Amino acid sequence: MTSRLEKVLFGALVLLYLLPVWSFRFIPTQDGATHLDTASVMRQYDDPGRPELRRYFTRTAALDPYWTVNLLLMALLSVFPPLAAEKIVATLCVALFPLSMRYLAASVDRRNAWVSWLAFPFSMGFWFHLGFYNFCLSWALYAALLGFWLRRGDEPNVLKKWPLLPLSVLLYFTHPMTSVVFCLSLGVLTAWLTGVDVVSVRRGALSPAQAWKNFTARGPETLIPLSPFLVLLWDFLFKALHGANLRPPMPAGESLGLLAGFHNLTTFPGAEPQVMGLAFAGFIALIAGGVLQRRRAGRLRREDGFLLLLAVLLFLFFRMTPFQIVNKRMTIFLVIAVIAWAASLDYPAAAKRAAQLGVVLFSILLTAGFAAQYRNWNRQWEDCVSLAARLEPGRTLLFFSLSRLTPTEEDMQVRVSPMRHVGSYIAAEKKLVSLNNYEANEPFLPLQYRPEVNPYLYLGMNLDDDEPPVDLRQYPLADYILVWLANPDNRMRPTVQNLFAQIQRDYEFVGASPSTRAGLYRKKSGFGEGGTVPAISNGRP
Repeated sequence: MTSRLEKVLFGALVLLYLLPVWSFRFIPTQDGATHLDTASVMRQYDDPGRPELRRYFTRTAALDPYWTVNLLLMALLSVFPPLAAEKIVATLCVALFPLSMRYLAASVDRRNAWVSWLAFPFSMGFWFHLGFYNFCLSWALYAALLGFWLRRGDEPNVLKKWPLLPLSVLLYFTHPMTSVVFCLSLGVLTAWLTGVDVVSVRRGALSPAQAWKNFTARGPETLIPLSPFLVLLWDFLFKALHGANLRPPMPAGESLGLLAGFHNLTTFPGAEPQVMGLAFAGFIALIAGGVLQRRRAGRLRREDGFLLLLAVLLFLFFRMTPFQIVNKRMTIFLVIAVIAWAASLDYPAAAKRAAQLGVVLFSILLTAGFAAQYRNWNRQWEDCVSLAARLEPGRTLLFFSLSRLTPTEEDMQVRVSPMRHVGSYIAAEKKLVSLNNYEANEPFLPLQYRPEVNPYLYLGMNLDDDEPPVDLRQYPLADYILVWLANPDNRMRPTVQNLFAQIQRDYEFVGASPSTRAGLYRKKSGFGEGGTVPAISNGRP
């Protein structure tokens, strides 16, 4: 395969993965709608025509992470409608990861840039469908930063490393965990390369002066452009980890189960688990073959620092179980380390063609499976969103998604809840105040509910659960309530009966969706007049 043809096919694969994003009206991610709502509120916050936003929300000017997607969406919403803005962000998440992996692989060995094809099956996995756009974008920044450091790290001119400053700061404002992994990666790779230089000095292949020059270039001189990034990250970690509640450690067998078959990177039933299981087997074979290749050569190489990084990340994967969300997110960095190391290996032409053909077949199966799932979830989104036309702008909306109370066997295999935050999309589209914006109830995020009107304090911290226990009279500020009930049989559940009894007591029925699975209710005249809620004491009403 010629270099030009390989690049054309690489571009075709990028477009293939973008087909599900642009072929349907909605991207059925779990949290994507909330990002849209947050950005919409922040963009219109100072609008004199939206005083309700200033009543319910407050902005923070703290230099904390997670700003990147919000700022990007705010800029896009000034030009595009909400759905188009989200699709552009999703496009960046899907396309930039394999492109940045290509840059990283070429930084290791330009002849093996094709190894970046192995990144495609991971560009639209669990974290993307969870709607964690900041995390997904951070992978591309991480790979690009490592690739740049590999190319310029040994140069003694600190001015040539200045791109590390804006890229690292952008990484910090995108995702803190990826920022920590980047620092760890630089430390491991620097230690490895320094060790290789020490061995070369002992063998007489490198002078001590050159070894010291290499160390100062990779270490102290690299820290200069990274210093703002490091200061920001240290300040955030000090705040975030102070008094952090740790979960019980995850058993090693359970951690291994998440890793085996890349289970914690899959989202939907069908082809995806099988494809990712085969990909996992392929990665194990790749590592084993690479180790044998190094053993036959009789020496380690500078690029084997990525193998050491893989070992360190694996150790942390099994040891960081009290931080379970960190533990689960570590898998993608294991994948990146393997691909980067694989770029340093030698491949016969037949193995290269087989790997590329496998990626193409895997990609076709994955995107076809995603398209089928998107079609199904779009029907449900369309059904629920059909009631948006009956909402009056400037009002408040409380959304209950009761879609997974008695799930089917197939639903149980879907690891995200695509209907959970449909109400936040409707709020962004119809200029409402969403009372389900979970981001506004989380610390270290740029938008916060005002404590005196925070629905999570009055209705319960589990407001977004599939079966939330609530007392609506504790919070009479919801002008509209929208309920999505996927299975009518769920009405027989006591908690659902209690919820509907409260709604029927204080709200009047406005209408149902075409499938009757969604119902819209408007607050009755006289209920909650004056807009007051009980006083809060010690964080509770």
